[in-house]
Amino acid sequence: MLVDAVRQDRQLRVTRQRSGGSPSTRRVDPLGLVAMAGGWYLIARSRGIRAYRAARVTDAEILPDSFARAADFDLAQYWTRWCAEFEASLDQLPVTVHLTPAGLAALPEILGDTTVTDHATWDPDRGRHRLVLHFNSPAAARRRQLSFGSDVEVIDPVEARDDLAEAACRTAALYRPAAQVGRRRRPTEP
Repeated sequence: MLVDAVRQDRQLRVTRQRSGGSPSTRRVDPLGLVAMAGGWYLIARSRGIRAYRAARVTDAEILPDSFARAADFDLAQYWTRWCAEFEASLDQLPVTVHLTPAGLAALPEILGDTTVTDHATWDPDRGRHRLVLHFNSPAAARRRQLSFGSDVEVIDPVEARDDLAEAACRTAALYRPAAQVGRRRRPTEP
């Protein structure tokens, strides 16, 4: 439906789920669709031009009204600028890591970016890949890196390494053998 509206220059009424908020319904002029990191984005005009993650659109209705595209709007230029601004907003915490080959293979699944592995360099002395990952907060870095288990080692910054080590210790403490805890484990239910 989004593709049809873009091709036909027809307005859309879209309802989308906002991140961490309630649904929002808006009338938009769909200017184009672009893909990034395995996801689609609707570029639309409504109180300015914005990029909307298509996966968050929960309902869309093509309206009978058409719209005129601005003669000076260039989708490729807009997308290039938007991506640069988006990346800059996320690059608040660069974290240098070493990843096992299994960790490198899991990067696209865990981070949702299929291109990040292209920047890894092999360190033959360590038998791991070296890579700089970018996170928007220490908490986001910790949560994502815990997903790798022992397939990731944080090298720098030291604060991120210490934070991950503390979180890993707290997690490991939850899974101590029953004999160490002083109580018997309950059988798991099917």
